[in-house]
Amino acid sequence: MSNKQYVVAIEIGSSKILGAIAEKTTSGVLNVRSLEREDAKNCVRYGCVQNITTTRSCVDRILTRLSAGTEGQIKSVFVGVSGRSLHSVMNEVNRPLDPSRPVNAEDVRRADDAASEAIISGYETVDVEPRSYAIDKQVVTEPPVGYTGSQINVKVNLIVAKSSLKLNLERAIDENKVRVRKYIATPLAVGKQILTTAERTLGCMLVDIGAETTTVAIFKADSLYYLVTLPMGSRNISLDIAKGLSVLEEDAERVKKNLSNPLDVNAEPVVIDGINSNEAVQYITARVGELVANIVKQIGDSGLTAADVKSIVLVGGGAQMNGLAHTLEEVSKVKVRMGEQPQSINFLNHTNNRPEYIELFSIIASGAELLRDNESCIEQYNFSEAADFHVADETKNEEEVEEQAGNDNGDDKKPSGGEKKGRSWFDGFKKVMNGLLSESDGDS
Repeated sequence: MSNKQYVVAIEIGSSKILGAIAEKTTSGVLNVRSLEREDAKNCVRYGCVQNITTTRSCVDRILTRLSAGTEGQIKSVFVGVSGRSLHSVMNEVNRPLDPSRPVNAEDVRRADDAASEAIISGYETVDVEPRSYAIDKQVVTEPPVGYTGSQINVKVNLIVAKSSLKLNLERAIDENKVRVRKYIATPLAVGKQILTTAERTLGCMLVDIGAETTTVAIFKADSLYYLVTLPMGSRNISLDIAKGLSVLEEDAERVKKNLSNPLDVNAEPVVIDGINSNEAVQYITARVGELVANIVKQIGDSGLTAADVKSIVLVGGGAQMNGLAHTLEEVSKVKVRMGEQPQSINFLNHTNNRPEYIELFSIIASGAELLRDNESCIEQYNFSEAADFHVADETKNEEEVEEQAGNDNGDDKKPSGGEKKGRSWFDGFKKVMNGLLSESDGDS
């Protein structure tokens, strides 16, 4: 049996549900084998599953199509968690130490556990990120093993969401067919996979603009400092155009995407699907101005100043709008760049290399780091054992048929052993393969 490692991830967003498989090589490169997509506009709102039945059907179809391209069966997946209620809560604890000996790993673990066990009413903790340590008020940048002191202070960021968000995610995954290896906070995965160490250390704001939500994550001192999800995204722009100009949302979306610079109020007017671009631009600039103002406001809300944020990185489908990055840079006075795919990702099909899939591939890359050497999300078929058994049986049947045919024809000549063995092995292997594929189709 092959020992190939496969990573499977699912991302459920406000406009789409995505799934992908990547093969992890011995060098750590992740070769993306396939990607599947389903529309989620009518079953997911603000990143939260609303219609569990429809969402589960979408996920099942994605997993079925992904399985069809593998030599095995998907047994587990990593699932990204995002949505309107996802945010961070800072928690702090102080624990006494024995000053007569150095701090050890167990001291740090107990302090971490105490800080992580805080219960936020109405919310469930999705993940925990260490923020800082201090020994007798002396701040250190890493777990303080080896230090001495009488007290350890630990600050962590609890990444939390409404209990219903994760519960509905769990209901949308049919655990009778596949188990969830881990729920991964999507903004945290993206920050760790696409931001450089220098960006996270010096101070960087990661902005993920989706269809109905915008997630702002600020990293400082190489750890998550602040996380919030704003209930506004690129779809709000289309809805403003549709309502203001009395057109369909689909037509408004096309106008927004087809304008070379939808934020240029002085551009030469054009008509797209009967809609005057100048009229549409008025709604686009107003909504984008509101979105940018709310993004920049998060710097102050986090307790930092503009000087603490050295760069801004934009990701998400909504972030691809022409002129948006420039507008954000002008208002924030901070350098803005567009995010790129995780460095460990290699695309076998380059049509899958799209900016709006960065979140999904960040989840895959983070999941790959969690897999041990002998683990895989796919249980591969054992072709060799099945083939050996059926090939032997098939060879025997062929010998009997040929012997009977020779007797009937009065011909004592038989094919050579090499010839007979080669033909029977190939025919037997085909029979096994057909049987396995038929069985797989039946299960699907």
